[in-house]
Amino acid sequence: MQILSTIETTPAASPQPKAKERKPKKDTEDATRKAAEAKKPAAKASAPKKAAAPKKAAAVAPSKHSPAVVKMKKVCAAAGIGISPAVYKKDDLEAALIELLAKHNLTPKSG
Repeated sequence: MQILSTIETTPAASPQPKAKERKPKKDTEDATRKAAEAKKPAAKASAPKKAAAPKKAAAVAPSKHSPAVVKMKKVCAAAGIGISPAVYKKDDLEAALIELLAKHNLTPKSG
């Protein structure tokens, strides 16, 4: 037990260099900042603003796929399943996605 107590009391040699200490700010930096702020023009009295027109919602591009395929793609994305380009080349995309989900014990209605 004596060895343990001597190890704890002995300061460990630090292989890492000490971090550089920051120098305090100089008065000239504060004076420069205050001078720059003083040069800013005063706020002008503005006329009442017109009411802004309501913004239109961003146009959403129509999907190339059926709603069922879009839903299965969302289920795959939520489960972290990647859809390879080979799946899109198959004749029946919907069947290929159902097969892919079945490999991971999921169904199209899982989402």
